[in-house]
Amino acid sequence: MPAPSTKDRLGSPLSVPRLFALVRSALPIGLGVFLWITPAQPGALLQIGPNMRLALAAIFVLYGIFRLVRTFRTQFRQPPPDDDLN
Repeated sequence: MPAPSTKDRLGSPLSVPRLFALVRSALPIGLGVFLWITPAQPGALLQIGPNMRLALAAIFVLYGIFRLVRTFRTQFRQPPPDDDLN
């Protein structure tokens, strides 16, 4: 029995696992942007200074971009030409 091709293994382009992977990688970016644009309020749940808040926001955004790139590489890239020979 021949091994399944990449297209057979990954399924349709808008499958539930692919959408879940996209949402999972976009959430840290959204949280980072939220931390970046909202001011620190007295009595807020997260009591950190403005410099630490910006640093944490940058870490979240960078991590989200890293996850997004990895998600696109693993879930949405085209198979190499030698995989289509079977």
